[in-house]
Formats: sequence, structure tokens, C-alpha cells
Amino acid sequence: MKHLTIIRYILVALLLTGGTALADQKRYVVDDTGILSEKNLKNLNDRARAISEKYRMNVAFFLADNSYAGKMTLNDYATKCFQSFIGSETDGFMMAWNSKALRWTMVASGKGKVILPKSAKVYFYDAYYGGKTHYEGVMAYFNAVDEHLSKVERGEINISFWETVKHSDKSVVIIIGIAPVVLILTVCCYWIIRNSFQFSDNQKSPVLAHKCNQKSKKSNF
Repeated sequence: MKHLTIIRYILVALLLTGGTALADQKRYVVDDTGILSEKNLKNLNDRARAISEKYRMNVAFFLADNSYAGKMTLNDYATKCFQSFIGSETDGFMMAWNSKALRWTMVASGKGKVILPKSAKVYFYDAYYGGKTHYEGVMAYFNAVDEHLSKVERGEINISFWETVKHSDKSVVIIIGIAPVVLILTVCCYWIIRNSFQFSDNQKSPVLAHKCNQKSKKSNF
């Protein structure tokens, strides 16, 4: 029995260690340039993790160098980075900045695509670019993200229907469902307009006939 108890403790310890290792694999701030110190990198990761858990929306930032140049675009590289450290099936988004090429991009996944209109992307970039240092810029980015997600949660920012359809995984199904309705409404409108013209012609025809009769009588005299 003592041996079984010891084995159980070992298994529990392994499971806890494995769970911690998996949790540590999720990195919200990735620095390929070495610009950020370990302390600043930890502070930014803590801030990003707090926002992500608060809104159940993984938000991240990626400082890239030119190691990907010639093989893929910054957007492709950022997408790969997001999937590697956050997860491809998660809800969230990430901004990537190449300090050497002076280029930026944003990638999103799941619900992150829906709540990330173009205006928000520019707003986040402006917040980052306004920082005096890379650390201040990334922190300003997360502050702007926190403010944006807070407004979305309170309903102060309304995402348009077509923006939702555009980024929804079920957009094809929605469009297919709307198409028959549009077709039926078009046919109904055509039928109503066509019948209204016919009714109008029928109403006018007795009057025209009466006028023709009057003219024929006058011509006989």
C-alpha cells in the first residue's frame, strides 16, 4: 500500500508539472530582436495575460526581426508565431512590428476577427507608435486593447453586421441563407409592380373607350 501511495504522489506531481509547463508555453509577448529586457518582457506578458483572462480574448504582441525575410511576409510570419505561442484555434489577435523594416501588421483568430475592425487596428498601432521606447509602446498597445475590449463588452462599440459576416467562419452559410430571401422579395416586388400597372391600365381603358365613342359619334355628324 505504501508503494501505491508513493506512485500516486509521483503521478500527481508529474501531472502538475506538465500542466505548468503547458501553461508556460503560452507567450503573449514575443521578442525576436532582444530589445526588451527580461524584466520588461515579464511585465508585458503579465499585462497581456491579465487582459486575455479578463475578456477571454488572447491578445499578444510580437517584435520581429528580418530572419523571415525572403521566405514569407511579415503577416505570414506573425500568423505562424501567433499559432505557435497562443494557439490556432483560439480567440484573439496579435500585432507584429518589424523594427528593421519599419513595418507592422495584425493577425487575428476566431472572435478576434469580428471585434477587430480596421479603425481599431490603426488605433492600436498609433498607441504603440506613440511610445518613447519599445517597452512603453507595447504597454500603450495593451492599454489601448484593454480600453477597446472594455467598450465592446459594454456595448459602446457596435460591430456592423457585414463586418461580422465578413470575418465569421459561418459566413458562407449566412450568405446562402440570405440569398433565397432576397430572391423571394425581388420576385414579390416585381409581381406587385407588374400587377399595379395592369390594374392601372384596366382602370383607364373604359375612359379611353368612352372618349373614342364620343369622337366616332361626332365624326358621323
